[in-house]
Amino acid sequence: MITQVLILLFILFTLLTLGFFIFLHWGARWGSTSEERALEMPGDVYFEGGPKARVSMTRAISIAASPQTVWPWLAQLGRGAGWYSIDWLDNRDRESARHIISWIPEPKSGEESK
Repeated sequence: MITQVLILLFILFTLLTLGFFIFLHWGARWGSTSEERALEMPGDVYFEGGPKARVSMTRAISIAASPQTVWPWLAQLGRGAGWYSIDWLDNRDRESARHIISWIPEPKSGEESK
């Protein structure tokens, strides 16, 4: 009986471990192409000469709209309009904006999101 429980626990542990690594691999590359992952990204220069990152994540989506249409939505991220995600999870249960908020100023270079 104890042997069967130990075997079952080992199988469960192995499946969970494999699932974690498969999910990590998928989640680290979600939506991006190999060409996008090979590109140098803004901020990469700050890490030159430092220790190699243990995990590198490049995620991407395609949006069927012009940059001029998308930019105002990106510019208000985390600046009072929410994160356009699961509101109860990452926006303290406040609803994310469903329209462009006119009172949110466009971010300036070097300014951080809150």
